[in-house]
Amino acid sequence: MTFPRQLSGIDPELIDLEASVYNNIQDCDLDHLPADVDIMKDDLIGRNAKIRISVFTNCMKQIVANPKALTDTCRQLAMTSCKSKSVVLMKVVRGTMDAVSLYLSRLKSTAHVKIIHLMRDPRGSINSRLRTGWTGFKELDLDNQVKMIHSICERMYRDVTLRRKLEEKYPNVFLQIKYEDLTNDPIKMFQQIYDFIGEAQFPESLKKKLLVSKTHSRRIAALWKITMSKTIVDVVVNNCESILNHLKHDTFSSNK
Repeated sequence: MTFPRQLSGIDPELIDLEASVYNNIQDCDLDHLPADVDIMKDDLIGRNAKIRISVFTNCMKQIVANPKALTDTCRQLAMTSCKSKSVVLMKVVRGTMDAVSLYLSRLKSTAHVKIIHLMRDPRGSINSRLRTGWTGFKELDLDNQVKMIHSICERMYRDVTLRRKLEEKYPNVFLQIKYEDLTNDPIKMFQQIYDFIGEAQFPESLKKKLLVSKTHSRRIAALWKITMSKTIVDVVVNNCESILNHLKHDTFSSNK
């Protein structure tokens, strides 16, 4: 989907599009994804080694003379692989609870659906936007940065409010995880996630990877404290009080 995501106001067509993607991927219906967000046509999947759809990416690498036909073949391989798995996992960045609500309403049953709402200290989120060129956030003047910060936190709190209502309607479907807790004690938090989704086995290989990356992840989580200006930190604190309180974060300033 296009960036930046609409932060204020709700476009019903965009919400419907987002929900449709969730429904399609859950059903492994990868050849009927909405055209605007057909991830199977995005070369990011082939270029990014961290996106592990190996049966699809390996097939796509062999494209030479007849790209369209081979792409269709590769897509069918991906669908077959998807349908053979006991767990279908979607990682959604900049999703909305509005679309999650619509997605859930379309299901006959939510018995096998689990949704993990990963939340981050907004100071860390804003700092990430400041440090990532393609967001365009750094180039905005202060007034427009303030407006965007306000909109981002308003969006975050709206998602929390909607999720609380959905939790009442769909018990045992949602789990909130704080990014900072995940980086501080990844083994504990991943065990909680595995318990939540009903997967008893926590692979030793994953535990080793988590321990190796723990120090780096903790540094990233706390990076805003040493790189973000006091001016921007104060703007975030003043505009994001509700979400900071919800996440139980201290509201001290940066060290910069």
